[in-house]
Amino acid sequence: MHKLPTIELTEFLHSLFDFLENKKIQYAVARNYEELNCGNPGRDIDILLEEKNIDPVISFISRLGITITGFVQREYVTSIFCAGICWNNHLSLGLDLVHKLNYKGAPYLDLLDVLKRKRLYPGIGLTFWIPDAIDEDLILLMEGLIVCGSIRDVYWQRIIRRMDSAITAVKRLESSLGTTKAKKLLDLIHKKNLKDVMTERSSLVYTLISRAFIKHPFYTSKQTIVHIARELSIRLFKRHLFTIAFLGPDGAGKSTLISQIALKLNGIAGKINIRHLKPVYIFKKRTTSRGVVTEPHAKPLRGWAMSNLKIILWWFELWFDRITKFPKTMTLDIFDRCMWDILIDPKRYRFNGSRTLLVGLLKFSPKIDIIAVVVASPNTIQLRKAEVPLVETARQVSGYNNLAKDNNFLLLKNDGQIDAVAQPGIHRITKAMSQRISHFFQV
Repeated sequence: MHKLPTIELTEFLHSLFDFLENKKIQYAVARNYEELNCGNPGRDIDILLEEKNIDPVISFISRLGITITGFVQREYVTSIFCAGICWNNHLSLGLDLVHKLNYKGAPYLDLLDVLKRKRLYPGIGLTFWIPDAIDEDLILLMEGLIVCGSIRDVYWQRIIRRMDSAITAVKRLESSLGTTKAKKLLDLIHKKNLKDVMTERSSLVYTLISRAFIKHPFYTSKQTIVHIARELSIRLFKRHLFTIAFLGPDGAGKSTLISQIALKLNGIAGKINIRHLKPVYIFKKRTTSRGVVTEPHAKPLRGWAMSNLKIILWWFELWFDRITKFPKTMTLDIFDRCMWDILIDPKRYRFNGSRTLLVGLLKFSPKIDIIAVVVASPNTIQLRKAEVPLVETARQVSGYNNLAKDNNFLLLKNDGQIDAVAQPGIHRITKAMSQRISHFFQV
């Protein structure tokens, strides 16, 4: 059985921080660092470093045997998604290598100055560098307020609790916001009213960008163009979208397996979407109100013409969803069932149309990167869900087995422990993601 090679998070961080120290690379872990010795409170780690050091860090990660499954390169940060790093019950981790502290090309803090002021964090069994307290709070504040447009409550409480030196904070924001704006912002923070702070966002963004253009017009123009180009590249090119579909009879354990794989791979992408069956744009209200299907073969088959029309509409919805989907980060879409299921269980979908048409539409549907067929013994399925007779269950299991064999789909036999069943799926997903991204990204 294929199994993903793994390394514990603490061991990985020890190796990474030792590498950075040995190469004399200035760095600082930006936030959520308090529990890194035993886990990870988020699903990614933010590390501040200079842009010239990103390639050496990525090469080092690859030499550790860690599988890089994706990357998203923005004007200010390069996000790396890795498989094979164990923390808590997960096998994946995201790394945000932040090389500029700016918004659309306009800096709010100087990264080199932040790295010069860094301090040593004496964690339990894991020592590393972090920004000084005021820089850390300013990064949390400006990233939430300016870049994201919202500040998480846990960060807001930290900011108002620790930002006790308004004079120092104002000095560090003077270059980007000017003295007047910086003082006003800090005054609002000391009043501890997040709503009042957020009302200043538009004014602060305008000040930040206009001052950057006035002070460095050519450099800021260049960085703004780079920002726009990279954001368009992320959204328009589908290399940041990876799709998986799980097929199989009711009771085979698809939903449980999907949940387990998504949990283990939390961090393999910036966003993981679990979607049922298909995207719905036509008759959406009617479809979402149907609830759970408990008798899949209870309703009569549709007529030949209506069956063909429904499947053609389904095909158009698939293409509309793919064409209009503009991922903002590395995205993993996991479908619980898809159009291929109709070949084995047409009664469930009330399909009574042309099989030739169905096969043709499947051939020219949007590419699914991995199709996983989940089966179990007919008796096991009957114990889990006796929604159809045993004879029909046996027929479906045989049909799904042949479908996987004929089309080289990933076959997962779910008769044992869910962790063991998930392993080949995790291995196949991480390997496929790594191979696909290698066409665009050379380590």
